[in-house]
Amino acid sequence: MSKPYSIKVFIILAALFCLGFFMRAEGNAEEKALPGKGKGPITITAASLSADSKARRAVFEGNVAAKSEEMTMHSDRMVVLYSEEGGVEKIEAAGSVRLVKGDRVVTSGKAEYTRADDKVVFTENPKIAEGRTLITGSKIIYYMGEDRTSVTDSKVFIERK
Repeated sequence: MSKPYSIKVFIILAALFCLGFFMRAEGNAEEKALPGKGKGPITITAASLSADSKARRAVFEGNVAAKSEEMTMHSDRMVVLYSEEGGVEKIEAAGSVRLVKGDRVVTSGKAEYTRADDKVVFTENPKIAEGRTLITGSKIIYYMGEDRTSVTDSKVFIERK
């Protein structure tokens, strides 16, 4: 990294691991690997990272990705808001958002994770593609702990064999 970051930034990164997210970006990116409780290491990269300890906010920009063994979330920009203790409260992803978990791919223009609800809300033309099925709607909610989704104004397209 080009400059040292506060311990709170590293706490945020550890909290991201606990959420099942890991970050990785292609190209010229900063990268930090951290140990954690879950499966595998945490890798966090983005073209840039800026942190504001007073505002308890970290902003990752440019080819941002959050990667774990189970899922990967990509976006152009990711803002992480954290508590005074350093725990993640909210993650806002914008621009070409893509969550990949197995053969399930959720895409949208924006996504917002809230720790209190343990869910990700996808808006701005969200879609889920899984196997031969495509689901669209005005809003898709993914309940992470339950591995369950809810779709508002849904349309389901199933490709025949």
